[in-house]
Amino acid sequence: MRTVVADQLAEGAKAWHWPSGWGARLAQCMPIWTAKSDDLLERRILPSEHLKQALLEAAGRAINMGKPLDLGVFLFAFVHDRIGIAASALEEHGLDRHRLACRIAHGAAMDGAERDDALAPGIDEARLVILNDDYTRMAFVVEVLESVLGMPPDQAQACMMQIHHEGRADCGVFPLAIARAKVEEVLALARERCEPLRTSLANA
Repeated sequence: MRTVVADQLAEGAKAWHWPSGWGARLAQCMPIWTAKSDDLLERRILPSEHLKQALLEAAGRAINMGKPLDLGVFLFAFVHDRIGIAASALEEHGLDRHRLACRIAHGAAMDGAERDDALAPGIDEARLVILNDDYTRMAFVVEVLESVLGMPPDQAQACMMQIHHEGRADCGVFPLAIARAKVEEVLALARERCEPLRTSLANA
């Protein structure tokens, strides 16, 4: 958690234009200093109702995903839960919960959009592809397919299962401008719900 937050702090510090990148280095080192002081002073997180709730949610999410209770699952639950103590602290410090969720889910700082540089120049249409991950809720994927891409419920459910089992699915061919607009609409909803759903555009 400290490393992920440190990366975001360092990126934000670059925008402050502190001399010689001093702010970025400070932001990267601060969580390390804090961790060391926690050990030296024997500081521990005290039990709280928020923490218990977040732990229960993490356990439930892991069971639903069929995954072991690893650090990534717990960390994602903390970030995803808007009323959790950790998520609240992140927002109070101006950190982007959705971006942190994507970092946890995908292992890199990204906002869920894949680059579409591979699109052939001059094309008029593109395929919108949705990619699988271990953290986005299935119900949210179905909601996106229905509300943004206009699929009927049965087709949306079948498409979601294809994404889940095959790792990706083509979700429609659209004029290029409309395809890009739909990608932005999907990502806007994902940011609002803090879901790390990924999309991509491919040649039609």
